[in-house]
Amino acid sequence: MHVGNRAMVVTAHDSLIGLVPKGTQAGDAVVVLEGGNVPFVMRPVGSSGEWQIIGACYMHGCMHGEKFRPEKCVNMVIV
Repeated sequence: MHVGNRAMVVTAHDSLIGLVPKGTQAGDAVVVLEGGNVPFVMRPVGSSGEWQIIGACYMHGCMHGEKFRPEKCVNMVIV
């Protein structure tokens, strides 16, 4: 019941295994938002730095903020 709308993936960058919302596409990003523990799948919209939230996801080894890196933070406009 909990994984009915999810797809299993392996990330290209660091080979994390996880479950993402159905509809996730190649080129979408898995991000940990500052202050958050749960990663999200986000999709870039156009070339102006805007992003769309696709949904929360499960990534093994990334569920308690341990992959958050302040030095990699960028401003994001969510539309």
